[in-house]
Formats: sequence, structure tokens, C-alpha cells
Amino acid sequence: MQCATLLILLLSLLFVITEIQASAACNGEFEQFKNCMSNTFNSFLRSADVQTKLNEAKACFDKAGCHAPADKFAVGSNQKSQCRKSVFQDLGKSVEGCVKNKIPGFSFPDLFLRNLPGGEHSPFSLPSGQKKLSRLLHMANNPNVCPAANRQQAENCLTPIVNSAKGQIKNFINELCQAKETCSAKLTPNCKAELDNIKKNVVECACSQLEPNAQKYTDELLNCLGSGNKPPTTIKRIIEGLIPKFCQRMRQNADICQNMRSLISGTRALQG
Repeated sequence: MQCATLLILLLSLLFVITEIQASAACNGEFEQFKNCMSNTFNSFLRSADVQTKLNEAKACFDKAGCHAPADKFAVGSNQKSQCRKSVFQDLGKSVEGCVKNKIPGFSFPDLFLRNLPGGEHSPFSLPSGQKKLSRLLHMANNPNVCPAANRQQAENCLTPIVNSAKGQIKNFINELCQAKETCSAKLTPNCKAELDNIKKNVVECACSQLEPNAQKYTDELLNCLGSGNKPPTTIKRIIEGLIPKFCQRMRQNADICQNMRSLISGTRALQG
């Protein structure tokens, strides 16, 4: 889940550039690009609606006479989500300061800040929501949670809900990247070049902060799990290695979507 959260953070760089002040000649085109991308972004999150799926799961529990703590059915309300939000806010301040030195007046747009971990209408809720749904299905087999006679009823009710949430992160990335191609195709060559230059500066600043501090951010994210147990070495290595791999690919090829898809195919971050 932490790998998936990092992938969403990297993809959110696409949205950082949609509300930046452009030159006078490109203001109108940048506004159209922003609206084009935002429509796809908001449409997907409405259709995914993790909280609605968790509400449906709670209804399954109630009908079957099963019982679980309220926080098992809520997105963004627990300590782990707030912990991840704090990590990304710290990172965001560092990146924002770097970009301001290159692009005077730069600041992260409301769209980006509004969708940090911790909010129910956020892409960061996709991995945590999927994990919670899977755990609820597992909990339904616990005799202390569900009466033995009702477990099958709960499982039959929960299974289609859990299945509908699988693969949403990958779908989110694919839909967003398809929208990027469609939306950027409407830009004139000069404005597309200006947008590409802004993207290059944002990515370089993000990587200049992330690469030398990969271990720091990995440790902080894993600490947000809050279990008190040392995470498996394999998981730590995958998360820590994701950052330099992404930055290296971005320097070789500035197509963020192509690089994201390559990373997805090379990791099991989106599974489970």
C-alpha cells in the first residue's frame, strides 16, 4: 500500500502544473488544459468513491449481524492517514521552495493540496480503501466478529464490493494518462513547450529532494503503519528503490505516464 501511495504522489505532479501562472500568450490554453484534466480527475474519483464502498460493506456487516469498530468503515479518519499527510506536506514545502527559485510566484495549486492523504475524496484513499475492504472480508470469517451461521451471508455480500475496488489505482493512472494525451494535444506548440519546461523544473526539484532522502521518506512512510514491527526488508527495499528509479527514468524520458507504467509493470505495488 505504501508503494501505491508513492506512485500516486508521483503522478500528482501532472496536476501541479495545471494551475501554474503561464505567460500571457498561454493563459487561455493553460486554463483549458486544467479544466480538461480536472474533469477526468473528478469524474474518476466520483465513480471510484471509496467511502461509498465502505458504507456498502458496513451494510453487509449490519445485515449479517457482524460487528467491527467504526474506523474500519471510514477513509482518512485514522492516525495512519494523518501521518502520511504530514510526510507529504513536509515534502511539498521543500519542493515548492525549490521551484519558486526557478519559477517566481510558484505555489502548489488547491487541487493538489486538497487531495493529500487524509481526505475521503482523494486518490490517496484508493490504496487504503482497497486494503480496508480486503481486511473486512477477512474479518467476516472471525467468530468474534460474525456469528458462524451468518458468515457466508456476509462473505457473499462483501465479495462483489471488494472485487469492484481491485485494480482502481492502475485504472486511475491509465485514465489520467489518457486524458493527458487528449488534453495536451489541444495546446499549440509554443504553449506545450512552456508546459513541458515547467514540468521539467517541478520534476527536477521533486527529485532533488527525494533522491538524497529516499531512506528518510521510506522510513517515515513505514513508520506511519504504526504497528511497531520492523517492516520486511523486501518491502523497504522496493519502496526505497522506487524513488531513484522514477527520477532516473524522468531524466532519460520526460513522459511521466510512460515511466509510471514501466514502474507498475516492474513492481507488485498495486497488488493486494
